[in-house]
Amino acid sequence: IYGVIRVIHSATNDKTLKAPKTKKSMRTIVMGEELKHAIQGFYEWQATFLSEKQRKSDSTPLCCDAAGAILRPRYMSEQFKKLCKESGIELEKGKSIHTLRHTHVSELLTAGASVKAVQERAGHASASTTLDYYAHVMPGEDAAIAANFDGLAERARKAGEFR
Repeated sequence: IYGVIRVIHSATNDKTLKAPKTKKSMRTIVMGEELKHAIQGFYEWQATFLSEKQRKSDSTPLCCDAAGAILRPRYMSEQFKKLCKESGIELEKGKSIHTLRHTHVSELLTAGASVKAVQERAGHASASTTLDYYAHVMPGEDAAIAANFDGLAERARKAGEFR
């Protein structure tokens, strides 16, 4: 039902591949039906300009040029900014395509995903790395703790263990 994305390399601006930052950065990410469908459509479009050999092979990157070669990260960022501008989306200074990664992680944590699961999905070396960068997007933690404690105190009071 679901597809997967395997992160095994990082692209460089000189169009080469390198190992990701950490061992944890090499990972398999489960994708939902919506993303799977979008990527399938993208592969269909990609097939209109790639040779039979280049299409969806292990060596063909998802984002590639007409010859099947990787795209420079800088080029991807430039195209993202251009697309945003053409679409009437105003990017704040310093925002780029990489901002989508931060948005994804922030949205997962805000929606209540576990820090450990998000850490693995993002490829962070540890859950503490995820917390260091994203703890601020987890609002209401203290209020939730207080409410949980109130529930514990109420149960203890009813059991006669707490006065």
